[in-house]
Amino acid sequence: MITKKNKEFLARFGSQSTLENLIEDENPIVRSSIALRPHLSDDHINKLAKDYDDRIRSSIACRKNLHPHIIDELSKDQSSVVRGDIIFHQVLQNHHIDQFVDDHDDRIRSSIACHKNLQPHHIDKLAKDKDNFVRYYIASHPNLQPHHIDNFVNDQSNVVRKGVSKNLSLQPHHIDKLVNDKSLGVIDTIVNHPSLQRHHAEILAKNDDPLVSRLARKRLEEFK
Repeated sequence: MITKKNKEFLARFGSQSTLENLIEDENPIVRSSIALRPHLSDDHINKLAKDYDDRIRSSIACRKNLHPHIIDELSKDQSSVVRGDIIFHQVLQNHHIDQFVDDHDDRIRSSIACHKNLQPHHIDKLAKDKDNFVRYYIASHPNLQPHHIDNFVNDQSNVVRKGVSKNLSLQPHHIDKLVNDKSLGVIDTIVNHPSLQRHHAEILAKNDDPLVSRLARKRLEEFK
């Protein structure tokens, strides 16, 4: 008789032929062990990508070099965890990004906002997102256009202004605005910005927050 522990061991280390009897096992730990194997046949991956347990599909979403049709399938998964794993672990095509930019889950839109291959129309849409954290992540994106940055430095949310304070494309006139921000989260970020100028550091050196003023004085030493 094969015990539970034996099944888990065989699922992880047994032969490919052994998997046929285990891939539909009622114990999700067994199926999860199969999903974690470094080498699986296309048939096994296809079966596990349709598993009723979110954790199994999530394990498949994290695998390298998934077939495009599996990525298409899992990018529409009902579980936001699975969709998020697809964003972080797979090579996305434009139609995947289009889909994720319009996702109903704020966490998915936040995740796709960090994606390096966003196109201008994706950034335009995410820059207008209702969720502060989506705008926070897109505000630090390296492909932002100047008009996006202009809008973000004036955003009503200090979370978003903190995000844009990290953007390396900030110009001196943007920093002029941010060094006078009333939010500590913004100014303790902008004080470390590589494009900070001497007059910015002088303003921040007078800040009431001891950490910000200390960092600003240290930045001033760079201009001597």
